[in-house]
Formats: sequence, C-alpha cells, structure tokens
Amino acid sequence: NIMSRNSASPTLIFGGTLKAVNIVSKDTVIVPVIIILSFKGTSKRDTYLENEIKLYRQVVLGMMNRGECLHFVIGIAALACDDVDARLLASLPEPARTEAYEQKSHLEATAGARYDWNRGEMLVLEHAGENAVTLKHWITKQTHSKQEYAAVLFQCLFTLECLNRNGVRHNDTH
Repeated sequence: NIMSRNSASPTLIFGGTLKAVNIVSKDTVIVPVIIILSFKGTSKRDTYLENEIKLYRQVVLGMMNRGECLHFVIGIAALACDDVDARLLASLPEPARTEAYEQKSHLEATAGARYDWNRGEMLVLEHAGENAVTLKHWITKQTHSKQEYAAVLFQCLFTLECLNRNGVRHNDTH
C-alpha cells in the first residue's frame, strides 16, 4: 500500500512487512510496518519528517525505555536515503514499484523545485496490523460501554500528559 501527501513536506507512505530477528529468542519474525519517506527541502528549514524523527529519538523512545508511557507507536528506525529512485523505489516489487513512481511523479508535479526528489528521510514505525481499527472507526462503527469510552479517553489524555511532562506539546492530535 502506497499513499502520498503534500502537506508540510511531500511524503510517500508505504505499508508492508519487514523480516526481523528477535534479539532475545533469535527467532525470525514478520513485523508489520509503516515507512514514511519525506523528501528533503532545498531550503535549510526542517522537514516534517525530520521533526518527527527528532521526537521519536529524543522523547518517545526514552519515555518508553523508562516505562513512563506505553501508548505510542514504536519507532523502529530512522534512515537517510541519498538515492531514492535506485536504492528504494527500484527495489520494490511490482505493482508497488509502478505505484510508487506514479505517486512520486504526482508529488513532483505539485510541489516542484523546492525539494530534492532524490534525497529523503525515512521513518520506520510499527503498524498494528490488518485487524487494527482507527479511533474514528472504533467510535462510529461499533457500540461500546461507557467504561470502554472512558478507558480510551484516559489513554489518549494520559499519552498527551506524558508528552507534556517531557516538554512536548503535540498540537496535532489526529
């Protein structure tokens, strides 16, 4: 699955799986992931993804390691990519490769020369998997008790408070 968005900086979003080795059991596991590729701007200002990577590296992972808050998506890796076409897009299987090139071409046509279309930053995040539902779907498409709604509201507010205690104001809850 590949999506694109042209918000703070043009971004391709890939959904898929990674084969990984569990460092404790040494078993090979398949991990569902989201890969966010944000193209580097030609100006000096940070891109959306550079800020997101800083948040995961400096705040979220530290909080999780200290056991302060467990309501986060786990950041698996943050990588720079200096040859997006050859090192990333060309390695995708079909039909994902064609779709990725089409999405990138669309972004290039709409955002133009402000971005270096061959350099990007990638953030690899865990994905809840195919059985996961969005909060919107959970609220609108299913019936729940008052206790369940209260528990979900508490988890959302507690996560925001954990961020606040570590000097981060989210300003973009979605």
